[in-house]
Amino acid sequence: MQDSGFESIQQGRFVENEAKVERKNEENFLLALAASALLIGSNAQAAECGDVVIGEMNWASGEFLARLDGFILKEGYGCNVSYLTAGTTPQITSMNENRLSNASKTFD
Repeated sequence: MQDSGFESIQQGRFVENEAKVERKNEENFLLALAASALLIGSNAQAAECGDVVIGEMNWASGEFLARLDGFILKEGYGCNVSYLTAGTTPQITSMNENRLSNASKTFD
């Protein structure tokens, strides 16, 4: 029976997809390795973190980002996190007066 070429095309696509999956697995491994290195390094910085005040915007996405930042700082770096809920202008003013450590979501 003669090969119509269809089987070889399918085989070629299979090999291409297999190579893509392998590259993606390598990328995921490297990302996991980098994240692990960052977390290991964070233990040394945990003692230096101290108190952090995060600006929490008064809308849903701003609140979510502030809480996410707070979770990372608390769990990953051992910071004592508190939140200041306010709009953009009061938060920028608070940052200028050194009463606010971070505003998660601000716009230019």
